This record gives sequence, structure tokens and C-alpha cells, in this order.
Amino acid sequence: MSIFRKIANFFKPTLKTFFSALWTSISENGGQLLIDVSLQAVSQAALSPGLTNEERFNLAKALVLSEFKKKGLPVAGNAINGAIEAAYAQYKAGLIK
Repeated sequence: MSIFRKIANFFKPTLKTFFSALWTSISENGGQLLIDVSLQAVSQAALSPGLTNEERFNLAKALVLSEFKKKGLPVAGNAINGAIEAAYAQYKAGLIK
């Protein structure tokens, strides 16, 4: 067994717990709507020239919060943060534009 496989197996339970908690938070706080809005917000923020990464994150968060407020739906901050980070990872991987 390679060293990389050993490392992956060592961290597997931790990663599963970590991502399970994130998925639960997103699921309980808007679910698919939160995912869709976060993907759109990250795409829009990424196209905003002259912003720092922190400003882009704050813009994306404001866009998500605005959408949920318009719909009169509550959403937890940690769920928004996790969804935005996941959307950003997809953006960086070229999975969304």
C-alpha cells in the first residue's frame, strides 16, 4: 500500500465527518436553493473586476443573503459560508463559469 493511500485512509473518517457536517448544515438551511444561489453568487462575484478575494466572498455572501431575504427564508451563516466555499472550489476547478 502506497504512502498516499495510507494517508488517505488515515484521514478518511475525519473527512467523512467534516463533509457530512457541512452537507447536513447546507441541507437544513436551504438545500438545493442554497446550492443554486451560491453557485450563481460565486460566478457573479468572480466576474467583478478589481475586488480582493475577501471582497468577492463578502459580495457572494451578500447576494445569497439577499436572495433568501427576498424569499423570506432563514439561513444559517455557517451554511452560507460552506456553500460559497464549495461553489468556489467548483469554480476554481472549472466546473462552473
